[in-house]
Amino acid sequence: MSAIMHVLKNMMLDHSNSQILYQPESYGAAGGELLVITMILSWALTYFFNHDVIESNPLKDRVGYNNLCVGWDTNPAKYVAAPLFAFIIFIESRYCQLDYWRAHLDISLRPFQ
Repeated sequence: MSAIMHVLKNMMLDHSNSQILYQPESYGAAGGELLVITMILSWALTYFFNHDVIESNPLKDRVGYNNLCVGWDTNPAKYVAAPLFAFIIFIESRYCQLDYWRAHLDISLRPFQ
């Protein structure tokens, strides 16, 4: 099962009568998977609806190649990518929070370890 599905399933479970077990690594992996999905979707939208910007843009004219941002910084891709980035930020922030809590609860760790 992909990390995105694992996180979504965990978020939708009714935790009122059961023990909650979070795995911070699932959140980190889900953020990475969402980033790749966003990149692929954005480049596909740019390729099909704004192909001219791939062939000629200020970045390519200056350095000779496109980087990843060209695909998601143009219309209509940025209208899809922006909300997905907000979700990626939420997922990665949750990863940081859960990992911090886990480290704080581990008594074998010393401060600044």
